[in-house]
Amino acid sequence: MEDKIIIVFDFGTQSTRCMLINSKGEILAQEKEKYEPAYYTTKLGYAEQSFDNYYGYACKASLKVKEKNKELW
Repeated sequence: MEDKIIIVFDFGTQSTRCMLINSKGEILAQEKEKYEPAYYTTKLGYAEQSFDNYYGYACKASLKVKEKNKELW
């Protein structure tokens, strides 16, 4: 049986991580994109991030994973 690979995204407070994980739960590849800036604020005590930023960082991290791990595709 062929091992299946899934792509996983972790959207944290400081960065987005993209990982390739096999069916055994082993991480085969991982890349991280730090948020710049980590957040913005419109009110004192608030911290926000735009959805478009999350999407963009996920795209960047996944492209890095793809480029650095061509043998897995």
